Amino acid sequence: MWNDKALTVTCKQCSNRVLIKETILDKKVGALVCNFCVEKTMREAEKARKLAEQQPPKVYYTCTNCNYKFTRSINFVFSGVCFYCGKYGVTRDDDTTKTKIGPSHRSILDY
Repeated sequence: MWNDKALTVTCKQCSNRVLIKETILDKKVGALVCNFCVEKTMREAEKARKLAEQQPPKVYYTCTNCNYKFTRSINFVFSGVCFYCGKYGVTRDDDTTKTKIGPSHRSILDY
């Protein structure tokens, strides 16, 4: 008969020797993982989820000159100049409309 108190295995994530009764078969890893590593992974996932909820929503932009697409926070003050090509002509991509951002006139340097 096996004595489960004396039977130890190595955790595949932290490489510590733990009792077999303190392990869980993790399907992602495909091996036995200790309870501490499972709890640590769950805490990290919870922190990442809370951080994602706290971030302000994103605004999507597209440059009409070079078709560069990028996002910024809704709180970001945007001048209308494309970060990639340096020209005016960036549109804010909303669900229904595309709003052009920047000055209404073009500079002679834009041609």
